[in-house]
Amino acid sequence: MRKIVILLILLTFMAACHKKPYYSNPITVVLNTAASLQGTPYRYGGRNPRGFDCSGFAWYCYDRAGIVIPATTKQQRKAGKKIARSLKFSKLKPGDLLFFKMKKIFGHPNHVGIYAGHKRMYHASSSRGVVLENLNNRFWKKHFSYARRIVK
Repeated sequence: MRKIVILLILLTFMAACHKKPYYSNPITVVLNTAASLQGTPYRYGGRNPRGFDCSGFAWYCYDRAGIVIPATTKQQRKAGKKIARSLKFSKLKPGDLLFFKMKKIFGHPNHVGIYAGHKRMYHASSSRGVVLENLNNRFWKKHFSYARRIVK
């Protein structure tokens, strides 16, 4: 009985001394997860490190931070708060979801990426897998639809 009491006291003391790790900020976890997955192949419908599509990649990164977002681009387009209708980098914060209309046949955005800051985003490219992309070019500005903020 005495050993159990000592063990409980020790466990209580250890729990009280436990500090959160430096990366406990959820956006830091999202971005660290995204960075660690660079080079992961593209897979339509993929939602794990064996392969990702764009929405599965965003879902997975947020899930690792303990933040629940919908699993599909169509559903993610409604998540959080809309914050920008044009690609104005001054309005964006790291972790914002960026939506792009890649094909003319679709009426709504059909591609999503995670803003990484410094005019870059992580996304799952159908031809290159998970990459860190420079957004400061005509292609991305032309196809940008809007951004949504998931975490304030």
